[in-house]
Parts: sequence; C-alpha cells; structure tokens
Amino acid sequence: MNGRRARIVASMVVLVLLAAACSSNGNSGSSGSGGRLTKAQYIAQADKICQTANQKTSALGAPTSTDPQVLAKFLTKSGQIISDAVNQLKKLQPPAADQQKINQLVGGLEKSASYFPALIQAVKANDTQKIQQTAQQLQQASLQGQQIAQTYGFHVCAHSASTTASPTP
Repeated sequence: MNGRRARIVASMVVLVLLAAACSSNGNSGSSGSGGRLTKAQYIAQADKICQTANQKTSALGAPTSTDPQVLAKFLTKSGQIISDAVNQLKKLQPPAADQQKINQLVGGLEKSASYFPALIQAVKANDTQKIQQTAQQLQQASLQGQQIAQTYGFHVCAHSASTTASPTP
C-alpha cells in the first residue's frame, strides 16, 4: 500500500472510530423505575463514555508509518477502544420505552467492531482492495449508528465525527 493511501485509510478509520465509539449504548445503570435511567440521565452517562472513548482514540493519533505491522497495531488498539466502550454502554439501562432503539445502536456498534479483524488481516496482507472495501463497510455501519444517535438526542455520541474521509488514492 502506498504511503498516501495508507494515511488516507488510517485517517478515515480514526474518523470512523470517533463516530463508532459513540454511536451506541446498552443496559444497566440506576435511577428511574426498576433501576432504569431516564432518557436525560442515559444520554448524559453515555456521552461521558463517548467522551472518554474519543479521548483515547485521539491519543492514539493517526499512524505516521505505512508499515503494515504499525497499521495493524493501531487498528487493534482502536478496535479495543470500541469494544471497551460497547461493554461500558451495555451496563447502562435505558428507559424501557427506548430499549429497542438502544438495542439497534448496540448492534450497530458491535457490527462496526466486527470489521476490525478483517481490516487488520487486509492491512497485514497489504490487500488494498480489501482494505478499501472493509473500511467503507465500517464507515457505513458507523454512519448509520451516528444517525440513530442523533435522532435519539445524544450530544457527544452523535457528533463525534461529522466529517468523513474517502479511501481513494
């Protein structure tokens, strides 16, 4: 993979991660009836989780090397940040009336995370076509989650990455 293409893909993944890390939420907190959070409490707690994930993702920075091992390591760390955010968000318990929408968000974030192993494998194999294809799938899944988060009323989680990069040479 040439240097420019690698940086574009890495930059796109960083932007997707910022959106993906905070485009989802899950189940078990406090307040409200039966331990469920109110919508406002839920959004506030989820946004805190998103803020932390954003900070961790930003701290990684975009890889400056095009070495496949460096890129794979970056993607592995990024994927772990998403997985950690999913696990934390699943501990929050949304309002009962919102459970189905929140399940969609969680499913979308888990779908985004599921693309990382294939992306890492493609990077290690230096398979540019597979990298672009998988990165586009990851981006699409993340944007769908972000749209759901915006309609639900999230702040940090819905607006983490409003811009996207294109994986073109």
